[in-house]
Amino acid sequence: MDAAQLRLYSGHLNSLSDIPTEQSNQIKVFLSCNLPGEEFREERNAILSRVIPPLREETKAKYGLELHHVDLMFGADGGAGGIVDSYEAREFRLKELLRAQKLSAGPCFMVLIGQKYGKRPVPQLVLSEIFELIQTALLNSNGRRARAFNLLDKWYIKDENSIPAVHVLRPVVESDGDDWSEDRDSLWNVLMYGVELCCREGSLPPEAIRTYFASELENEVKHGLMHGSERGGFVVERKITDLANYAGEKQAQVFTETEWNEVEERAQLCTGSMQLLQSLKTDVIQANLPDECISRYSILWRYDSGIDSQFHKEYIDELCNDLTTKLRDQISEAAAAAEARKVYRSRLHEEVIAHWRKAIDRGRACEGRDNEQENLLNYLKDERNTEFYTIYGESGSGKTCILSSLFLEMKNLLPQSTIAVIRFIGLTHESANLRDLLQSICQQILTCLNRDISVPMDFPEVLKFFSALLHEIPSSIQLVLLLDSLNSLLPDFNSHLLQWLPSSLPKNVRIIVSCQPHAHGMFTRLKTELITKHHENFTEVKPLGQDVAMMLTLRWLQQESMCITNEQAEQIKAAFNKCSLPLYIKFLFNRIRKWRSFDLIDSKVLGTSCSTFLDALFEEFELKYGKVLVKHSVSYLTASKTGLSDMEMEDLLSLDEHVMEHVHCKSEPVVRRCPPKVWAQLRDELDFMLNLKVADDYDVYYWNHAIIREYTENRYLANDSFRKKIHCTIADYYLGNWFQKPMKYKNLNGEEKLVERYVLSQPLTYTSAGGKTDYNQRKYDQVPRHLYLANRLDELNAKVMFNYDWLYNKIKALSLQKILADLSLNPGTEATLLESALRSAQGLIEKNIDSLPVELSGRLLPYYHTYPNLRSLIDQCGTAGLSHCAIVPLFNYHQVPGSPLQYTFEYTDQIDSLLVTQDGRYVFTKSDNSQVLRKFDLLSGEIQADIATSYGKAYLSPDDCYLVIVDNEIEKAVKVHNAMTGNYIFQLIPINLIGMNEQRKYHLGPISVSSKFIATLITTEATHLCIGCFEDQDIVKLVNLGGKGSIVRISPNQDYVLCNVGSNVLTYSLQTYEQVCLTPLEYRPTCHAINKSSSKVLLTDEFSHIITVIHMSTQGHTQMVSKISLQPFLKGDRVLQISLADDDNSLLIRAEHNVLSYNTFTDKLTLHVKRPVSVMREFRLPKHSKPTSIIYTDAIISHDNDVLMTSLFRNIQFWNLKTGKPMETTILAPVGIITKVIQSRFQSQILTVQQDAQCVQVWNLKDYVMDVTTLDRLTSPIDRLILTEDNFFCFATGCESDEIGVIDMRTGLLVNLLTHESEVVDITPTCDGSFVFVAVNPSKTEFCNKIWSVNDRKIVKEFGQVLGHTVAVRKSKTIIHIAQASTMYQAPFTITIFNFSSGTCEEFTYDFIINHAISKPFVTYDDTYMALLTADQYLEKEACYNNPAVCAFYLKGRYMHSIIGKNELSPFLDNRHIIALVPIPMNSTEIIAIYQVKISGCKQSSGYGFVSVDLAMGTILRYSDNFMPSTTDLNALYLTNDGSLCVNANLGMIFAMNSGKRVGTIGNRMSKLALLKNGEVAAYYRGSHLIVERIEDNRILGECDVHVDICHIKASNDDKTIMIGCVDGTVLGYVIIDPEKDEINRLILAIASRQVVEDEPPETKEVVKARRPHTATWDRTNSSAVTVRPLTASNQKFGSSSDREILTKIRPVYRTVSAVKTARNNSGVHRLTSSYEKSRTCSVM
Repeated sequence: MDAAQLRLYSGHLNSLSDIPTEQSNQIKVFLSCNLPGEEFREERNAILSRVIPPLREETKAKYGLELHHVDLMFGADGGAGGIVDSYEAREFRLKELLRAQKLSAGPCFMVLIGQKYGKRPVPQLVLSEIFELIQTALLNSNGRRARAFNLLDKWYIKDENSIPAVHVLRPVVESDGDDWSEDRDSLWNVLMYGVELCCREGSLPPEAIRTYFASELENEVKHGLMHGSERGGFVVERKITDLANYAGEKQAQVFTETEWNEVEERAQLCTGSMQLLQSLKTDVIQANLPDECISRYSILWRYDSGIDSQFHKEYIDELCNDLTTKLRDQISEAAAAAEARKVYRSRLHEEVIAHWRKAIDRGRACEGRDNEQENLLNYLKDERNTEFYTIYGESGSGKTCILSSLFLEMKNLLPQSTIAVIRFIGLTHESANLRDLLQSICQQILTCLNRDISVPMDFPEVLKFFSALLHEIPSSIQLVLLLDSLNSLLPDFNSHLLQWLPSSLPKNVRIIVSCQPHAHGMFTRLKTELITKHHENFTEVKPLGQDVAMMLTLRWLQQESMCITNEQAEQIKAAFNKCSLPLYIKFLFNRIRKWRSFDLIDSKVLGTSCSTFLDALFEEFELKYGKVLVKHSVSYLTASKTGLSDMEMEDLLSLDEHVMEHVHCKSEPVVRRCPPKVWAQLRDELDFMLNLKVADDYDVYYWNHAIIREYTENRYLANDSFRKKIHCTIADYYLGNWFQKPMKYKNLNGEEKLVERYVLSQPLTYTSAGGKTDYNQRKYDQVPRHLYLANRLDELNAKVMFNYDWLYNKIKALSLQKILADLSLNPGTEATLLESALRSAQGLIEKNIDSLPVELSGRLLPYYHTYPNLRSLIDQCGTAGLSHCAIVPLFNYHQVPGSPLQYTFEYTDQIDSLLVTQDGRYVFTKSDNSQVLRKFDLLSGEIQADIATSYGKAYLSPDDCYLVIVDNEIEKAVKVHNAMTGNYIFQLIPINLIGMNEQRKYHLGPISVSSKFIATLITTEATHLCIGCFEDQDIVKLVNLGGKGSIVRISPNQDYVLCNVGSNVLTYSLQTYEQVCLTPLEYRPTCHAINKSSSKVLLTDEFSHIITVIHMSTQGHTQMVSKISLQPFLKGDRVLQISLADDDNSLLIRAEHNVLSYNTFTDKLTLHVKRPVSVMREFRLPKHSKPTSIIYTDAIISHDNDVLMTSLFRNIQFWNLKTGKPMETTILAPVGIITKVIQSRFQSQILTVQQDAQCVQVWNLKDYVMDVTTLDRLTSPIDRLILTEDNFFCFATGCESDEIGVIDMRTGLLVNLLTHESEVVDITPTCDGSFVFVAVNPSKTEFCNKIWSVNDRKIVKEFGQVLGHTVAVRKSKTIIHIAQASTMYQAPFTITIFNFSSGTCEEFTYDFIINHAISKPFVTYDDTYMALLTADQYLEKEACYNNPAVCAFYLKGRYMHSIIGKNELSPFLDNRHIIALVPIPMNSTEIIAIYQVKISGCKQSSGYGFVSVDLAMGTILRYSDNFMPSTTDLNALYLTNDGSLCVNANLGMIFAMNSGKRVGTIGNRMSKLALLKNGEVAAYYRGSHLIVERIEDNRILGECDVHVDICHIKASNDDKTIMIGCVDGTVLGYVIIDPEKDEINRLILAIASRQVVEDEPPETKEVVKARRPHTATWDRTNSSAVTVRPLTASNQKFGSSSDREILTKIRPVYRTVSAVKTARNNSGVHRLTSSYEKSRTCSVM
């Protein structure tokens, strides 16, 4: 990076002129000819209709430039009629000419000149000094021409506001009409004479006459050619050769000036005008333009009109062709020159420059803010201030100017080593989105630090990177980050919460932000949550005040060489007294600078605020230009959101028939378009409120302040119907709906006609001159929003949101973030799902846009049959998307949007403690064996900084202040830490007070924690109650209870602590620490619950099934005791938990096989949930040596008391407590046992953790969409995939794992999970997958060979302690097993056939034996032969087999067919030993035998050869010695179906089997691949990337990231499907479709997940439904319910709408505790027989 770029990036430019100039994106050609344009009417109409439209298309497509033809005479009166002749109009024309010269990237000026010099108007302004010279000269003259000198005082008036003073031509009003007509020529003559006199006297130079009295045409030509000829231009000179013959004709006045020849008494061409015209042509045009830029035409007069389009057609055609050629050539030259000058700039560079320009624009205007700037400067220099700084104020108060000014002065205020970064949030696409904003800032800082480090793509990683980077700034460098307008951030990534702002800053880092005080609650959040230490870090930006406002206004007037009168100053002061916002001051100044000293000012035009000023201003515009034009023009500009170019505005107004009727109300033009003058004049009036900027490669105008935008929205777009029409027109324009299509309109006679409006075609992409594809960014930016706001939702869906071509091209043209912004416009279910899918895949898509079709299909497939728009998009991914990636997902990915699984929080170890804060915002996880407490934000899903604590189990106090940890090893200490920081506070060591020796048994627990106290039981020979106090940081009470205790609980009101000794319940006061009550029970309690008021205690044990209810006083005295009998419902079940719901009435009882909900207020059982009969009693989890009992592990009642949630196995079921019925809702977590379920108190979130798990699942019940099918994973990396012959099932095993997953290849569902007591060594399923032969490690089990009935989930046979080889027959349910007969060394091998055709296991063993089975056998394609590599014996000393041979078994006859060994191979293969067999996939008899070629006299191998063997004939077909090099991995050899080619995967080589020679290469070196389409295509992997390559031309047909590293790949026998296994246990399936060779529709429709039956005939529906697989029920708690699966290997099903409504409304509702009922009822409640208020005991009968 050079020094200039470093200064730019670090905020230290030497001069603001060092900022690179912005190249123009338009060709703006100003057309000049004599007013009012009638002279060239036909030519101008032809140019507008025939030259400009095709050139616009061509210029945009080839060069990305916008061609704008500025013909200000294309009349406001219709057609090519004249422009209004006024001094304002002439001044305006020159301004537009200068604008064209400034903005055009190419030719900017076109002149149409004929035989007319043009009108010479009366000068509008004359310097007062010169005006007085003229007056004096005329007074001293006696000439006849000086007699009208009094007209000077009549029509000119002195303006003393101008410095120096000028005389101004008085405005002509209607009452002056006749006078002006009479006086105009006389005034012109007397002024002309006065100037001539001054020139003669020498008081004025001779050229003054030409200066003041040149024609408008000459002035324009001089400006156009003498000051802008380097940009290019051209002149059309037209001569009517016989014009002099028609000088007397009335129409001749249009084409020339004439005069009366008194001698000849006839009209003739004016001699003076002809001389001036010739001088113009010679001295100006020819002197400034080369001759090739001047086109000359000679024509004859035709009939009365002079020029006629029909009779001059040849001339018009020639003119159009010439102009097209010249324009095209000049545009091409300009574009080439611009491309040569163009310097490549990264997106970061463009971003930095954009914000620099904004800072310069706003910073220069900052005045009167010394106090605010001093506060900021003090903050920058205060190293002790560790928080960021905030300036705030209402919109228009000048916050942006203050930050801009500070930024511009940074190099003068701070050392040169300072890095200053500024961002005006919302200025660019990148600055509006939080992720892109932080990425851009990080990239800029890293560039300044000269660090070549990539910034992460995913937002959580970006946030971490940003925070870390701030702390890594070298101490010698100060970083200043200025962020303007936080309120302009998009809400993505929870940006408005401001949690991304650092809470603490290094001393060399300073951050200053600005915001509005009432936007999104940001300011409140800043004051209460983020800036908590330095309350002085806030500065309010207030209005400037009257005096400062007046001072600034006078200073600005002085800078423009102006002043105002005293009366005008007083009016301004009065206005500033009412409002002195900087924006209002700028508004007012724009009006003041136009005042003349003689103007009378109406105070109403000043307004009293920004809005009232704008009211008056727009009312003026409406009176001046018409309400229709102003309303529609301003509406289009405001509605565009990003601004419009001049040409775009003209196009939109041309498509707006209301505007066209207004503009062409007097006559009908030949070309029905909006005249350029119409918008240009209004834009000129609005100029002080507009910014010219670049948007989507267009030079556009837009409002320069949010206040103006909001005002225009309220004034013009408040009406819903009108607003929709505006958006509708814009949408149609950018969709190209009116390209080359005529629009209807009514002419002045009321007749309907059709006329084209000549607008652009607006394609998605352009092909540039160099063949490069460019993108129509304007279309991408504008169409979605306007379709939505026009309520054209069907088009929005079809053409934008669910249109693959749109999505693909827009992401390439702009960014994925723009697509996400589009989807947020109409957040319906389908859009939300698509948005979620894109967000999840964002990093992958941004790295490889061609993976878009795979990512969308894989993530959205579960919704294919339900949502038509998503179905259409997926279909497009499978057709149009194939040109980008030929990989089509067979079923959906694991990560599926719309499921309730919101987050998965990973921990470093097994989770033993799961804690949630009271506000439901944060969750803590901890392992007993770790000091690390990990904190997660449930709202954002972000991981907070880890907290260092102590080893042991953790408890959180109810006020979230304290973290209590029990030592996990010797349990001697209870340590207390600060819950938020982890800081150690104190510890309790009860053992020191008990006084016991180390040999005695000691146990600490259970424990109860409140916001004030800790209570625990310490068990030795006796039980001790220990009470600790947080405030005292010590043990306040230690009581020897005597017997054994099992429960301890601090009451919610913290008045007493409850515990037990045996069957006695004791309470101790927490005020006096004395025992206050003892209540005997019939059992020793193991479970308890206390209501919130602490007035009711419920207790029970495991097996009595009696709930004892003790009614307590506030101090812990027993007042009454009652019982609830649950024996009829539990029947021997073991009670594990009781708890009270938030209403204190619903009692929840969880036993091993039952869950009860009991209403203690009504004394009725409200719900009884029984364990489903279909659920297995136990299940062996993967990697568990013993089965685990399946019981209810947790149960909770929602905070609103409406829903019961139970966890059984991996399921969470939901029950409606109001109806007592189960909901059709089940969450299915990953494979494992759910051990804990927690509901976040203030959100619809459920947290689950599983046995021995290292992660927490967070489920959000209000975000689910519908039945979603996602997939399970195995627990180990996949090392084996076996596919059934019918391609219905895939059997997967993990590396060194004891599990076998059975996956339905049509859906990807894990339909069965088979687990074993030791790791699986080999598996062989039958052809249909109904049975599977499994070999496991024999060292850990009695039998190592097991045969499973997959459908029944049971082992039907197990035998043997010797591992062997198995192979399945392709077309029958048969498995062949080859193994040694015994465990003896070198015992012979036997062959056993297991047949399962009858549904049972039938066994047959061959009589013959085999000495050795060297490798796994295989069966030929048609099941005729089984080939096996065998040998006579194993030679231990040589470590090789003796006489290896190919043994062929004829399976249909069950006998050994042939042995091809040494004798049979000797003529060909002397001294060569076969070491491997390779099958030819689609060949019934032929196989390939690989042999090793050794160097003579050396054991070293020189390579491998092959021999082709015919098993049927026992003959050799061909062989080759030079087949493969010695480095070949024989397991990486793959033959095509017909055996013609062999691919060496690990070397990337392709060999022809006929010749044995290398014929090609493929990919890089790989270990495994899959050959498809008879070897035409190879699929292989590299890391997590799946790559598909066409072999014949090595073209990559597709590449996609499967989200995790791949470790196995397998091709299906259908020759188009592959299955892949990943290191995380994932199994995925894909179909490979070559778009150039395959029948796309047929292959897509054959995929089961794409088959739709709703619109099919009944007979077709039944066939398709029959082919669809059913969901397995091996792991479901409700076999009748269809369950579905969420993200990360988990399932869920959400049922009826009423269920969803209940679940999404789960919230905390607190109810008043009802009075205790004591009447006996059928539920088993017993009356209290005696009650003593302060008694220590209470008996119950």
